[in-house]
Amino acid sequence: GHFNKIDSSDCQRESDPSRPHKRKKTDSMEARDGTSKKQNGYAHDDEERGGMVLDKTELLRLMNQALADMGLQETCKMLEKESGVPLNNPIVTQLFHGIEEGGWELVEQRIADLKLDSESNRAVRQIVYEQKYLEALESSNINAAIQILRNQVQPLHTDEKQLHFLSSLLICPNADAVRSRAKWSGSKGGSRSRVIEDIKLYIPHQMSIPDRRLEHLLQQSLEFQKGNCLYHNSTDNKLTLMRDHRCDGKELPERSVLLEGHKDEVWFCAFSHSGHFLATGSKDTTVILWDVKLRKLGKILGGHVGAVTCVAWSPDDQLLLSSSVDGVIKLWNISDGRCMQTYNRHKESVTAVSWFPDGRYFASGGLDRMVYIFDTHGNELKGWSTARVNDLTVSRDGKMMVVACQEKKIRLVRLPNLDSSQDDDYSNFDIDEDDILKESEAITAFALSKDSRFLLVNIAGSHELHIWDLKEKMLIQRYKGGRQTRFVIHATFGGVNESFVVCGSEDSQVYIWHRGTGSLLRVLEGHSGTVNGVTWHPHQKNVFATCSDDHSVRLWTRDV
Repeated sequence: GHFNKIDSSDCQRESDPSRPHKRKKTDSMEARDGTSKKQNGYAHDDEERGGMVLDKTELLRLMNQALADMGLQETCKMLEKESGVPLNNPIVTQLFHGIEEGGWELVEQRIADLKLDSESNRAVRQIVYEQKYLEALESSNINAAIQILRNQVQPLHTDEKQLHFLSSLLICPNADAVRSRAKWSGSKGGSRSRVIEDIKLYIPHQMSIPDRRLEHLLQQSLEFQKGNCLYHNSTDNKLTLMRDHRCDGKELPERSVLLEGHKDEVWFCAFSHSGHFLATGSKDTTVILWDVKLRKLGKILGGHVGAVTCVAWSPDDQLLLSSSVDGVIKLWNISDGRCMQTYNRHKESVTAVSWFPDGRYFASGGLDRMVYIFDTHGNELKGWSTARVNDLTVSRDGKMMVVACQEKKIRLVRLPNLDSSQDDDYSNFDIDEDDILKESEAITAFALSKDSRFLLVNIAGSHELHIWDLKEKMLIQRYKGGRQTRFVIHATFGGVNESFVVCGSEDSQVYIWHRGTGSLLRVLEGHSGTVNGVTWHPHQKNVFATCSDDHSVRLWTRDV
């Protein structure tokens, strides 16, 4: 395995305690929803299950709403009658009925009866008054419209631009013009139903249930079960509600096919974006392109005079970058295996290369404490000094570069927008203290999640992998079991929705963890030397590849 000089001085890790959250028992909102706990002989007592309090009155209302959504109106009436629990508070029911019928005096009264907080009251009235104003214009009652605009709409509005627009509607010659200019469906075209939907956001849930609430809760439950199923690795979204979801682990790759061709340690591997090819870089100074479907050697790319440290596929898979301990980066044409460009700017080992999403530029970092940005024509566009770079990557949207240095820090570098008119505008790379994450040990490598929010970090000497939430800038999970003391080892996310973490180890084994819980799922044997790299197939959920000091590459699948 290859290694950089790593500062492995001990640092105190921050504790990350998880404290259980206790939910207080609460009485059902009798005063707000107009129901009692026992009516018509049916007891609506709250029931405690597993430490949680289940309000049966709320459950009845959710059931009633679900039945109504399915068009079972008679069943809804029967349920309300038998249980004594109405779907909505009577005030809300009358409010909605008043809106549907255009009974604005009743609507005014019921809004007052809701006793909303000042902000919600203002928002609800503004929505209602604008509807009244538009309906007055639609019916050509200009005098009423002016009074509504002056006495009701204007006092509540803080948006002068919107108020000016509403005023301009007074000159519309007819109802069609009002509807067209206001992009409004009219009083008979569903606009009143839209008003009801809009004001529901401001009514307390004890009085009015959000739309399709039970369906939403059940969907949340299924997503939670999938997220906590240790072995879930399926694209099938048809989960049953009749039992808890649980997979048996058969979808995990456990068997491997040996790919031989390198003559020395293999340090890096990466699937093409299509998944048709696998590129591997070796200490024997070559890059090999493997045909994944045929499971055989395709091309050998030779030209480096030092060990190959990293390879990176262009977004369209037409080009490949390779970097080396000789300080050289090479750009290869995949179709004919020709070296198109050689970059000699680095003075020491190049540890990482990464493409920008448009495929015209790429970034590199090395042990010479430099980060560069080049184009595919051989031009250096930007370079800046930092600490010794162990790894770097550009996010999929091209807005951020993540750089890991031997100073135990992760730097998040904001990038300018790159387009054809700004090819040379790389003057602003602001690195604020808030954009630096501090680790406890030296960082040897990392992998960025597809959504660019989470960073999986290899830590030297700790025998741990860490996941950082880059949005919240906090460490959220640790994975224990593998062994890493001296060598650079690359981990990755894998599986459907990147629900697994997989990494090689200095004990010659491959470790797979459940990403969410940190549970160790598999320890796979096959290699006879340090497993330096791992890459998960971009399209096949149960295929990944590894490379090792034993000179070999292995393709892991569910079935050989």
